[in-house]
Amino acid sequence: MSLSRSGKPNSCPQRLHSPVRDLHPEGDFVIPLRELLRFAVSESDGTASDVLLRVLGGAEKVESYLQALGITEVQVVTTESEMARDDRANIATGRRREAWSPCCKLLQEGRGLSPASRVYLLELMTKTSTGLKRIKGMLPAGALVAHKTGTSGSPSGFTAATNDVGLITLPGGKFSRSPCSFRIRGRTRACGKA
Repeated sequence: MSLSRSGKPNSCPQRLHSPVRDLHPEGDFVIPLRELLRFAVSESDGTASDVLLRVLGGAEKVESYLQALGITEVQVVTTESEMARDDRANIATGRRREAWSPCCKLLQEGRGLSPASRVYLLELMTKTSTGLKRIKGMLPAGALVAHKTGTSGSPSGFTAATNDVGLITLPGGKFSRSPCSFRIRGRTRACGKA
């Protein structure tokens, strides 16, 4: 998969976390889709996320797919690059953290993805290297956390979003993968309600 038809990747601004951009500053290169997914999910790579959004047909198509699954409160309206360039774009997405719990419930129940894709996504979410002081840091040792973090950054001194959403299995399997959605800045939503 080429990241760009023009010879330059549509990379995120320098202030946004992007190992893909940093590994390939020269521009055009090929990356397997599985690796692009790993960068987007496990490493919160903004460039990888934007490329995936483009490959899937854009924000409107992704939002339509989610709505077809019954997820009506999640808004997919812009790219990571656009949000990094304009703090107002991040706020304008209107994402409500509690809206992500139904997404986690679908993942937990195995709906919306093939069995193989579900297993791979859970593996990537379990290997997430970001947000170690968020959901993972609040749980006892031995808890299994499959999660996705998000941080808007704060170039103007204001952090629009610091988030973590995922599925948790406590030691011994208790509360097996209950959906959780947290907004670290602002209000916090309890686990287990989808």
